[in-house]
Amino acid sequence: MKIINKKKQIFYKLNNRQTKYFIGIIIIFTIFTTILKVALPSFLVIFTMCYGLYLFKEKEYKTSILYFVPFLAQILTANRAIILVFVLIIFFSFTIHKISKRNVLVFFLTSIVSVFVLFYFLEDILSILIDTMKESSALKQRLVQLHSVFSGKINWNTPSALSLKQRLVEINLVVDYWFSNFSNFIFGGGLGATLDGSSFKDKGVVVSAILGKGHVHNIHVLPFSILLRYGLLGLILIFLLLDFLLKYFKIILFKNKEQLLPLYLFVFCWILYSIPAASYLWTTPLFWISLSINSDEN
Repeated sequence: MKIINKKKQIFYKLNNRQTKYFIGIIIIFTIFTTILKVALPSFLVIFTMCYGLYLFKEKEYKTSILYFVPFLAQILTANRAIILVFVLIIFFSFTIHKISKRNVLVFFLTSIVSVFVLFYFLEDILSILIDTMKESSALKQRLVQLHSVFSGKINWNTPSALSLKQRLVEINLVVDYWFSNFSNFIFGGGLGATLDGSSFKDKGVVVSAILGKGHVHNIHVLPFSILLRYGLLGLILIFLLLDFLLKYFKIILFKNKEQLLPLYLFVFCWILYSIPAASYLWTTPLFWISLSINSDEN
């Protein structure tokens, strides 16, 4: 046990010099990908933000800011999920170790009131942000889409609503498949299950389908991707993921486990990131490594 604990300390406790070397490599990599106009791997952007928050809590403020460079370098082309993770990181920066189980009720009541106030002014805030951005900005298109949803004036036939409409179409097809017969309802279609995407209007989805548009394997919304493959049994997996989210949320906020904080944050954020983009959850070894280490620790 002492040997294992010593290895964990070596793995988790990076000294300042090692940390600076690591972020130096990341920044150089970010510069090259920016010049080449290549998107950074999502897991790298999310992990660096999580580790940046960890350093922020350790009062390594200057170094922690550097860990947000990969996110800032592609903020104008960032998708909704990355923006959501960034908002969560900001949320955790204000809450970790600043609330206790005694004042948690007050905290959540205050949060609910704040969310309602923000929701009331959200349209105005989005309008201001949209007006300050260039037409070519991908982030502007995301904000226009969000503004249309909250204003209740979304036009599903416009290009800005295409990605959202694509997800709704996939959900409807999965539900139809799930209820098509008893076997599909109980067991699903297995790991190789696909949908007929002949009617899909999102060219990005159709072109990326390796088996052709008649056999689309990638289902974006995570719970429905699981239902398609595992049926009713997949509900168990969905509840397990929800349990992980709640468990890690409590650990991040209330338990003093500084060494493991980056990994807890990464698992929590990666699951949330994968909800609107299901394929990402299963394809990142770092997620499984982090999940294994965290589970062993608890």
